[in-house]
Amino acid sequence: MLPLNNVDLSNKTILEIGTGNGGTTRDILKYIKDFPTSRLITTDIVNRDLSAIVTQSVEFVKQEWKVSFIQTDACELKSILANSVDIIVVDYTICAINTITGKIPLCFSRWIEVMKPGGLLFIEEEFPITSQSDLKYIHWRRYWRLVKSLVITAGGSPYHEIDPKVLSMLLENYGFKVQQFEEGDTILEYQEIKQALQNHYSDWLPFIHNRWLRFTFRILKRQFLRQLKKNGGDGSLIIPYYSLSACLKE
Repeated sequence: MLPLNNVDLSNKTILEIGTGNGGTTRDILKYIKDFPTSRLITTDIVNRDLSAIVTQSVEFVKQEWKVSFIQTDACELKSILANSVDIIVVDYTICAINTITGKIPLCFSRWIEVMKPGGLLFIEEEFPITSQSDLKYIHWRRYWRLVKSLVITAGGSPYHEIDPKVLSMLLENYGFKVQQFEEGDTILEYQEIKQALQNHYSDWLPFIHNRWLRFTFRILKRQFLRQLKKNGGDGSLIIPYYSLSACLKE
């Protein structure tokens, strides 16, 4: 949940890193609807149909002129001027940026260029799977081990989640002061898990040329989905996450 409800958004420019499926984009629109002078710039490395993403939001119909999309890398942020952004929101995107080793520091350098002094940064991420040993997260750990194994076998680079302590230290080194840290659980329903897993398989399975390996991954997928509903469970996934807010020192 974005902690924007206690922030004065008057005359603020908000930059979202990673449009994705538009979930966070719609949340931000709900916050800025009462601030006529605020605007949102949402970015993604993949071209997104913004109208298709956010027309589900009633607020969008009234505020279309306040939202713009830029297809750009999180390290580049093309067309975004220096000292022009008041708030940066990064929801479940750090792990994707971190698929390329060394890219996170490059992004931080660019972010502080576009941010105004005193600007706010909000980050939310899943924990690394090696950091959470509680039994309630067993299916979450199995899910990511399956997906990461698939991606690596296909020759790709999987998502790399960052430990929050490491992330906080990095931010401090780049001139941010971490103000608030929270952790908790969120629930992903069975159909959402099934669709997410299918998306990963559609993206990566074609790059595995050995038919026996493809067959094995299909079996592993079916086994995992069956395990989710074993013993009368509803098939949902408990996901541990953390969120932090930081201020760019003036």
